[in-house]
Amino acid sequence: MLALGFSGAARASSPYASPFTTADYYVGRTDMGVDACLSPGDPIAAMGDGVVVGIQHDWFDHQPYIWYQLTGGPDAGRYVYVAEQITHLAAVGDRLHAGQTIARYAKKGTCIETGWSAADGETLASATTGYTEGEVTPAGISFARFLIAQGVQGSFELSPPRGQTAKHRKTRKAKKPARPPRTAPTPAPSPAPAPNPPKPSYVVNHPSGGGRPWDPGSTGGTSGAQSGSSSTQASPSQAGTSTASGGSGL
Repeated sequence: MLALGFSGAARASSPYASPFTTADYYVGRTDMGVDACLSPGDPIAAMGDGVVVGIQHDWFDHQPYIWYQLTGGPDAGRYVYVAEQITHLAAVGDRLHAGQTIARYAKKGTCIETGWSAADGETLASATTGYTEGEVTPAGISFARFLIAQGVQGSFELSPPRGQTAKHRKTRKAKKPARPPRTAPTPAPSPAPAPNPPKPSYVVNHPSGGGRPWDPGSTGGTSGAQSGSSSTQASPSQAGTSTASGGSGL
């Protein structure tokens, strides 16, 4: 436990008060704020004159978060939050006095966390330096000192543990370039079909004469040859008849 040397007279002259009105509280770790565990039903008090600014009903693990603004003393204008294992909350807009109950410790939950808040209800740690789970933040250390000044006793973490600062100074590794999506290989183009060889033409002695081209495989050429045969060639019987006629003339 951290021994504190504050006198009762010095604390009585402060415009601020401890949020814990019983002696059976236990101070836990310092992170965004300071964690603490109490007994069910214990009151949690406003640390100074102020006004309730807002309530989040499901801040962490279905547990609420209430924050108020201090309106007096050297820290006037700053915001304080109390969160997690709390119930019977004060209403938004309520005017508070130092030591006035703003919530009570619930029967079950994850203990409470209290610290500096931003005006919109975000923790000051998250709004300024950011927060990684379990990290000791500058805002948490600042609020731990504020609690100590009001006579709260406990084992507070007032500096980041070794390695935390170095850890946050490390440069992030560059992301690897995205791997291109796999695609089916492009099929090789089919070979072009071989051109049909030109149809041969023949120059023969056409039956009709003239030596013009004649395709013997065409229908017309065949008909022409047959027609020429019937018109230009004599049958053997006709040839004999012609010769016999000539002979009888002689």
